Amino acid sequence: MPRGAGERGPEPVRPRAERNWQLDDVRATGHGAYLDHDRDVAVLDLAFDSLVTTHGPRSPVRRLRFAGHECTLDVEVRGETLLTVDLRVSPAGLVMFESHAPGASEPLTILSSRGHAVTWMHSQLTTFVVRWPTTTRAPIRSAWVLL
Repeated sequence: MPRGAGERGPEPVRPRAERNWQLDDVRATGHGAYLDHDRDVAVLDLAFDSLVTTHGPRSPVRRLRFAGHECTLDVEVRGETLLTVDLRVSPAGLVMFESHAPGASEPLTILSSRGHAVTWMHSQLTTFVVRWPTTTRAPIRSAWVLL
């Protein structure tokens, strides 16, 4: 049956290879948009955000979990203007935590610990990088998130 002006038919089914290419293209565009040019860092996905998934009254503590590449990064955020940020990574070991903001040429914070650290920052778009300096393990980075 012919369609009238302004009517759309069903979307064509795209082959899997084309869909994967499009996802890779969108991902690359996102990396470029946030000045993410560190290709040697594995990016963890946001697996949990209590701000989004918890129903009812807002908790004074926001909990986030980033996961992937056989790692998890748990983040707890407290406060409104000056935030207290608690970071835990698994697997632990001797690690260095870095926090980054768009446009900053250097990390905002660098902390060395045994898998747990606390820092303070203002509410902003942020990503966290975790490095294991005494091993050959590749560094990881959280997805960008607005704290």
